[in-house]
Amino acid sequence: MRGTLAVAAREIAERKLLFLGAFVAGLLPLGFPLFPALRGNAHAARSVAMFLLATNIVVAFPLVFGATILVGDIAQKRLAFYFSRPLPGASIWAGKLLAALLISIGCAILAAAPVFLLEGERAFSLATGGLDSRGLLVLTLPGVLLLFLLAHVVASMARLRSAWIVLDFFLAALFAVAITFSIRSLFFAGFWSFYEPWRSPVRSLWWPPVALIAILLAASCVQVADGRTDARRSHGALSATLWGLTAVFAAILGGLALWVAGGSWEVLLGGKR
Repeated sequence: MRGTLAVAAREIAERKLLFLGAFVAGLLPLGFPLFPALRGNAHAARSVAMFLLATNIVVAFPLVFGATILVGDIAQKRLAFYFSRPLPGASIWAGKLLAALLISIGCAILAAAPVFLLEGERAFSLATGGLDSRGLLVLTLPGVLLLFLLAHVVASMARLRSAWIVLDFFLAALFAVAITFSIRSLFFAGFWSFYEPWRSPVRSLWWPPVALIAILLAASCVQVADGRTDARRSHGALSATLWGLTAVFAAILGGLALWVAGGSWEVLLGGKR
């Protein structure tokens, strides 16, 4: 834990000016009501401008950090600095991930702070359809994490430049088709009408993103812990873990789709009798 916090603190210290920049940017929405076209509804002008600014931060920052904070160090051999301390690979990975999340969410909060201090909870009610600040934060956390991990995986495949990228493209297409058809089969087999816990398809769609986040977390962790500073080995560790776990998930999902399809046919045949 100490190693993780030390890495995170170092990464945050190197980018501390981002927090100041986010807060200064957050002052800009306060001036929007000064425009003649927006004077009639100052509250709406400030709220919408603040929401758009914070949204841009929580989307752009994870993408940028995901594509650079780990992959850049691996590609340019800078990760050796941390291993020379020495620090476990898992601590280095967790520290950089934690720093990226804290910077992304912290800067978004600072950008929203000036309007929030002026308007209170009303600042969120208009721009977010009634969702309060706490509910918005709960939804933002997994979204930021998913964006970071997706950017990291794509950047790893593009920047580490090993022969694994051919297999990556092939397996990505293969599993995308397999998982899409499995989920489609569950819909058409009436999975949500037969089983009470899954009655609503919308409510039950949380589990594919959760599974994806878990797979990406495991793959990126193994990439740093096993691949260390070698680009080719790092890419290999990422791909092997990513596609291995994805194959397990696709097999489980496909088996569930077949089982549900078989059960639905039994129900239909039983009804005909």
